[in-house]
Amino acid sequence: MNTNFYELYYRCCEDIRNTQSDAQTLMKRWVNESVTDFMSRWQWRFAIKEGFALANTNEHLISLPEEMRQVLLIRQKESNVKMRIMPASEFDMLVPDPTSTGTPEIVVEHGLSAVIKQPQGIISAYSTDATASGVVSITGDVDGLETVGTITLNGITPVACTTYFNRIYKGSVSVAPAGVNTITITDGTPTTLATIAAGATSAVITAQPAQRIEFVSSSALDTSSVGLVRVSGFDGDGMFRNESVPFNGVTSDRTDTYYNTIERISKSAVTTGVFTFSTASPIRTIAKIAPTSFGSQYIRIGLYPIPSTTINLFIRYKAIPRKMVLDSDTFWPIPDEYGFIIKEAALARGWDYMKLPNRGDMCRRNYEQYIEIAKRDDARRVSTELVIGGSGVSSDSAFSRSRTVSEATN
Repeated sequence: MNTNFYELYYRCCEDIRNTQSDAQTLMKRWVNESVTDFMSRWQWRFAIKEGFALANTNEHLISLPEEMRQVLLIRQKESNVKMRIMPASEFDMLVPDPTSTGTPEIVVEHGLSAVIKQPQGIISAYSTDATASGVVSITGDVDGLETVGTITLNGITPVACTTYFNRIYKGSVSVAPAGVNTITITDGTPTTLATIAAGATSAVITAQPAQRIEFVSSSALDTSSVGLVRVSGFDGDGMFRNESVPFNGVTSDRTDTYYNTIERISKSAVTTGVFTFSTASPIRTIAKIAPTSFGSQYIRIGLYPIPSTTINLFIRYKAIPRKMVLDSDTFWPIPDEYGFIIKEAALARGWDYMKLPNRGDMCRRNYEQYIEIAKRDDARRVSTELVIGGSGVSSDSAFSRSRTVSEATN
């Protein structure tokens, strides 16, 4: 049996003899809260999963799926080197300027991020002098790595740097502009980011590169009548901006606001298709939202030394159940056979709602008892799961016998 969200909350409503819409809405919330409480009761071995990630050459920051929120171990698959995991604050004290490349030995925890990668801008420069031909150097952030790019001036014609930047820190020119001429540094909008004055060699930075955020659904059914996408973050001037744009099906649409840093991307409704968010110049996918999810969230980690070659990472993590929204959603990674324990916790709330506290107390006692049985059962999961390859619960386990008695008496 594969227990889904509907089977949990609707059976609870049937048990308390109230299937009205208000009761169903409350029961959905209580079921999700029960899942959260269940996961907090024990370091469940069933939740320990394994996955992989790819770190490309010179890629300092990488994003992991939200399900990998609690990373237990990361190692390089080829060399079998176990990597040390440390908070960003600790790493910053040890390595204030992380620019070394080589074989990564440290994983830096940067917390949660709304995007896979932040927007980048195409940086260009031009002079007011038609004969200018100096070299402009741009220093800035490229996905967490400080990088220097150069632009050879071509008079008044804008020339683009081949390096795309998230932010710029410094700009300089090899030959100071003569007379009253100046050099302007822009992004692809084009917005002026910095200016090098006549006679000067260093730029005064006034803004950061920014991009409009494009989005599209994989389904034509996700139209404006279904809902909105909402993007929040900082623009190129450092101001926090929010913007909502109606769904537009499989036709790409975009924000009016130009963003330098994205703090949150969300949609207002369950959708039929997957929503993809990106920038156009340069083309870069920054986030995806699944049909039943309302927002994007990733786990951001840094690698040090910065990989000098492509590296495969083996990751062991504790999986966290997503909030159930659709009737067909499940409470993975919790095993299906633990579903009735979740139901017992939700029923306790339901009976309280029906003004029958004695029945609620009985369900709470059952829940606590089943939790203890499940803990003992879970402690045996390593041998059954890794050696035999089964579900981790033998047919004659204490848990199975307890459940059989429970079902027979209910």
